[in-house]
Amino acid sequence: FIVGDLDEDQMAMGSIAQEFYGSGAHIMTLDYTGHGVSDSDVDLQWLEDGGLTDGIRKGLDVFRRKAGIEDEAIIVVGHGYGARSLLQVLVSDQNQFMGASLVAPDIALTALVALIRSSSSAKA
Repeated sequence: FIVGDLDEDQMAMGSIAQEFYGSGAHIMTLDYTGHGVSDSDVDLQWLEDGGLTDGIRKGLDVFRRKAGIEDEAIIVVGHGYGARSLLQVLVSDQNQFMGASLVAPDIALTALVALIRSSSSAKA
């Protein structure tokens, strides 16, 4: 189960997906609302309201059902904000996945946004 960063869609994670698929694994990648093949508009409030973690939970439910597997057979992979959101789901739901690879999880997102806003206003 693969979740990319905010500026990535499921195609950006294709090389990772191909590696797992080549070893015989079931694969599912997730697009955010308003990204990739999603037909919705981007809604930043959706992110603040936990929309991504809810989407991950729903995606995992679909993945379990379609692949016919339990958590113990699932490896989750996340990059950037996708890794951060997967971490939130892992901690809050206490899933027993086979493994997790969280690459560059953006843990301090609030501090980063504040820094960007302050530097933008300083330049204006």
